Amino acid sequence: MDEKAWQSAEDVVLSVTKEPGPAFLIEELVKGSKFTKPEMRAVSMHLVYTLCGRSSADLSEHVSQLIIFTTEMLNDPSEEVCVKAWLGLDAVVKVRGCHMRKWVCEIVF
Repeated sequence: MDEKAWQSAEDVVLSVTKEPGPAFLIEELVKGSKFTKPEMRAVSMHLVYTLCGRSSADLSEHVSQLIIFTTEMLNDPSEEVCVKAWLGLDAVVKVRGCHMRKWVCEIVF
């Protein structure tokens, strides 16, 4: 993806701030992670990073879904996807309103 395409994709993600927009966007990013091309899966993970790290949207109700999603992507055969998944996971756990202990308990138990 060239720089202009990256910027355009990030701009779209950052423009989604009110529900049901974030929920729909997350669903689309999950779908993007299923592509056969690793480049497309990496784009999906990069956009999760952008959404969680730079968006002004309230993502607190989506944290558990995002943790599960990014954690699953850590098992991807593509190193690029795994690196982007780590960055995405790092951004997810820093989402405003994320109480990591609460989310881990919900996911594990």
